Formats: sequence, C-alpha cells, structure tokens
Amino acid sequence: MTTEPATNPTKQTSMPSLKRRPPYFLLAVLLLTSGGWLAAFLFDFPAIENVAIAIFVGLNFVCLPFWLDRLTNWPALVRWSPIFVAILAGIAFFALIEIRGVDGNLVPTEFGWRFGAPDADYQLASVENEQLALSSEEFTINPEEDFYQFLGPNRRGEMDAISLDPNWEETPPKPIWKQPIGAGWSAFVIADGYAFTQEQRGEKEAVTCYKADTGELVWSHAEEIRYDSVVAGDGPRATPTLYQDHILAIGSTGVFVCLDAKSGELQWKHDFTEEYGAENPQWGYSASPLGYKNTAIAVAGGDDGKSIIAYDLESGEEVWGTGGESASYSSPTLVNLLDTEQLIVLTESHCYSLNPEDGSHYWDFDWKGSNAGSCTVSQPVAVDHEHVLLSKGYGIGAELIKISQDEEGDWSAESVWKNRNLKTKFTNVVQQGDYVYGLDEGIFSCVEWKTGRKMWKKGRFGHGQILRVGDWILILSEQGELVLVSVNPDKFEQVATFPALEGKTWNNLALEGVMLYVRNFQEAACYELPTK
Repeated sequence: MTTEPATNPTKQTSMPSLKRRPPYFLLAVLLLTSGGWLAAFLFDFPAIENVAIAIFVGLNFVCLPFWLDRLTNWPALVRWSPIFVAILAGIAFFALIEIRGVDGNLVPTEFGWRFGAPDADYQLASVENEQLALSSEEFTINPEEDFYQFLGPNRRGEMDAISLDPNWEETPPKPIWKQPIGAGWSAFVIADGYAFTQEQRGEKEAVTCYKADTGELVWSHAEEIRYDSVVAGDGPRATPTLYQDHILAIGSTGVFVCLDAKSGELQWKHDFTEEYGAENPQWGYSASPLGYKNTAIAVAGGDDGKSIIAYDLESGEEVWGTGGESASYSSPTLVNLLDTEQLIVLTESHCYSLNPEDGSHYWDFDWKGSNAGSCTVSQPVAVDHEHVLLSKGYGIGAELIKISQDEEGDWSAESVWKNRNLKTKFTNVVQQGDYVYGLDEGIFSCVEWKTGRKMWKKGRFGHGQILRVGDWILILSEQGELVLVSVNPDKFEQVATFPALEGKTWNNLALEGVMLYVRNFQEAACYELPTK
C-alpha cells in the first residue's frame, strides 16, 4: 500500500493573477484614445492636436489603476503606485523647474530653474532714454529700396532688387555681426546705415537704433513697460516704422511713440488703453503703425470711432478716427484696388477698406476671429487689382474676396473661394504670378490663388517667417535656420540651408541691399547674402 505524502494547506501561497473578465475597460481606454486622435485630426490645428493628445494620454494614465483593478488581483499598492509616482514626480518637477516658453504648437521648449537666473533680457545692460545725434544732418530714405517698414517697402515681404546666388556650399552667407538682444518679436527696419527695432530690457520696453554695419547701439528710448507670457513670449511684438525722419513705434501694451530718427528724442506719445479705453489684445499689441503723407496711422482698438486713428505726424494730434472694434495682430497696409488707393485694416473680426485721407469707408468683409482664440495675424494681400487674399491659422485657412464698385460708386466685397489649404498662423504669404507661398501650420505650401488649389505641401519649418527675393524664398525657420527655396509652383525645391540664429525665432526678416538682418528673443545678426 502506497501512502501519498501529506500536504499542509497553510504552506501554499498564490501569486497575483489576471482575472478572467472581458476587457471592457481596456476597450473603453482604446476608444477614448482613438477619440482623442480623431478630434485632433478634425481640428486640423497642431496646437489643439497637441493639447488633445496630452489630455487623452493623461486620462489613460489616470485610468491605469482602474484597468489593473478590473483585470488583475494585484495588491492595491501595486495598482495605484503609477499614480502616486506620477504625482510625486510632477510636484518635484514643478517645484524646481518652470516652463518659460513654448513653440508655436504649444510644446514646451524653454525651461529654467524656478529659483535660478532671470530671463536673458534682465542680464543685458539696462537702457535709458539715451540720445545721440546721428552723423548725418538729414535722414535719407529710399521708399523703393529701403526696408523702412514692416515686411519691406510695400508690406508684402517681397524684394526684387537683387539676384541671389543659390550656391551656398561655395559662397555661404557671410556673417557681419552677431550679438545678444533684448526679448521681443519685433523685426528690424533699416535705412541710411542704421537699423531700428524694439526690445525688452528688464522692466523697460525700448526702441533702439543700431549701426547697421556693426551692430553698435546708437540711441534708445525706453518706457516703463513689461509684457510677460509663457505662451506668447516676452517683450514688444510690433515692428517700428521709419517714416521721413521719424520713428513710429507701438509697444506691447498700446503705448504709441513718435521719435526723432536721428536722436531718439520723443516727439509725442499716446496710450491706447488709457486714452480710448481700448482692451489690450490677449497676446499684446502687434500691429505696426503706417506712415501716410503727413499722418501716422495706427490700430488703437478703441470704441466709438477710436479703433483706427490717424495722427498728425508733427504734432501727434488726431486727424481722423473710425470704427469701434478691437485691434487684431495684423498691420494696416496700403493697396491699389480698381485704381483707388485704399487702406486695408484687419480688426479682430473684420476686414475694412478705408480712404487713408479721411478714414471714410469703402467696403468691409467679415473675417471672424478672436484675439484670444482664432487670432488674425497674417497680412491681407492684394493679388491683383480687384482681389484680396486673407489667411490665418487656427484651423481656418484662406479666403479670396473680389472687390467691386457699381455705377453709383458703392463698393462691395464677396467671397470667391474659402478653404483650409493655407493656414498661416504667425506668418504671411508671398506672391509670384498666379501662385502664393506660405507656411501652412509650419509646412511650406504653394497655392494657386485664383482657385485655392493646393499645388504642393512639403518641408517642415515650424512657425517661422518668409521673404521672397526675386525667384527665391528665404525661410527663417522657428528654430533659427535660414533656408533657401526656389519659387516653383510645380514642386518644392530646397537648395541650401544656413544656421542663422539659435533659439525660438518668430521675428520677420529684413533685407537692405544684400544685407540680411535677423533676430529673435535673445540674439540678432547681420549676414551678407551672396549674389550673382
């Protein structure tokens, strides 16, 4: 007779195991994730896509313990440990480190110790109202060639005076100077050997004048203003305008100054928020002023006829005012439509055409937007004598409108087409013939403006800026790389690249002759471009 060995039940141990249950919770998680990706795709807006993805990834992580509870017999401590670890790691991270900036798609790109050194503009020498007369008694501006205002002579980002040499391997852009600069998204304007811009220096917002060939600071005018934003960046964002012998500049909070271009001496000043009750745009005043005959035109954004205002250039007194809508981030521009000179202004949610002489109304067109949401940033472009192309990002795209005038002299604007083939968030389009080129949410694209048909879309450059120079387009990427692309509606053709700047770059380019002036929130540089 065989006796089987006795067993002691108390000695047996069991390991946690998976429960045999239908994976309903796992299915719910998969559906939740798929829904997040689908929502992001439908928005067609990378910034919202990134936010949606982050939210759904976070929700899935939070749901992890519940999923483990449904599918396993693991101890509660094991199931909930991922959440505890994540919470502790998050507390430690944000206690020591702060996010100081994001890119154009809301991805954090700039970090710093919470109790570490301040922003770089605090470390630059503070500027005061330093006045020093320039060497020439008269300031000379060539309105056909000088880059004296935002986007150049015609505010179109197009220069045809030189022919670039695309062989940058043998003859790359030549560095002339490179140096630190205060924070801000202003660009340079240049004339008569001097370069002007706006920048943040500590608690002061400054208009600065540099020697164009050396980068040496000549004079500065400072106001006690500081604009801070993790999302939008710090400092002024509008570009100054060099008009006659004046510098016209609008700060981030709506302080409009007129300075003597030779010395930086203050001629007159207005404060849009204090004088007109204007609401400061969410991301700061960005519209550059416009010089017209003996007036300086600005988008103040006030109520009751104080939205768009023309000031006497010498005295600063109001000449005319019109409208009652908040300012957008786009700058006023002069165009010629149907043999009539017109002032085109994009406000928060409309496109207005005015007579620049007296502010009287020609026509308007609904261009819906919000200064905190679907912002209007890009410039309107008169693509021929009767059509204007509007574009923006935020999932909206572009729209072509046709301008007409009847026998009684009444003006009207009607839509020709509207689609999402060109979503120019921070940037503008440039034109050559029947085609326009621009960054479609960071990807370079070509569109036939008459039909809205997309010709091609290729090349990821982030939310940078562009400038057409003859048959070439200069792209200054969001990462500070300078890229040369041919103007070709048949295909995307990148021929050369050059490391121009370091760090996030949202500022526009400026070209004076063969000298290219670029900057971002921390450094500025001048390069001599090779030509044929």
